Amino acid sequence: MLPDHKGTSRLPRAVLAKIHIAKKELALSDEDYRDLLERVTGHRSAAEIDPDQVAILQRELRRLGWPGYLKPYTPDVPLKYEELGDRPGFPTPSQLRKLNVLFNTIPGYSTINPEKAFRAFLKKRFRIEDVRFLDEMQYESALNAVRQIRLRMRLGND
Repeated sequence: MLPDHKGTSRLPRAVLAKIHIAKKELALSDEDYRDLLERVTGHRSAAEIDPDQVAILQRELRRLGWPGYLKPYTPDVPLKYEELGDRPGFPTPSQLRKLNVLFNTIPGYSTINPEKAFRAFLKKRFRIEDVRFLDEMQYESALNAVRQIRLRMRLGND
């Protein structure tokens, strides 16, 4: 990889240029831009960013509304439930992902459609159509129920 025009960057010039284009298109002040870089990458200058951190920075820029890509062929796959953000009174996206993963790893459920089974579980137990509608109390109850099912299934298979 060639260094940038100053010879100090770990990123190609094209990627640095796109970072600065994103800054301009998002109308970030210099201070806001540097705060963003520091929050996401730990560096206050784009020239100091590791190539491994480009995808993380790209995800954050896209979350802020920038439609571009920093690297070609970098899939911008958002994490499941991330679009929900933090909602008071509701579980966080990471908690919803945890519940979903725990349910999908119940022994014996791999042979059926786990997403359909998960929805059926939610509908039967909580009368909701989707995990996104669980409130915090229902989430705790669902998490405990899934843990109990997993434990029963494991003990029944031994």
